[in-house]
Amino acid sequence: MNNQEKDIPKLFGEEIKRLRKEQGLSQIDLGVKIGADDRKIRRIESGDIDTSFSTVVKLKKALNFSIDKFLKSIE
Repeated sequence: MNNQEKDIPKLFGEEIKRLRKEQGLSQIDLGVKIGADDRKIRRIESGDIDTSFSTVVKLKKALNFSIDKFLKSIE
């Protein structure tokens, strides 16, 4: 695994945090929207966990963002 692949959870987390704050949501608010607790949101945003695809889809729906756009930004 190269360095960029190791950084993907961190980059994804930073994007989720940016989108959450842009929409005026707390970590608790976002957690409620996706059925997770605020600790999980905190771990996603810090890049501590490699988020499952099902959670990515829930985040996409809750924050209304383009997964394609994010994936292209990390190429």
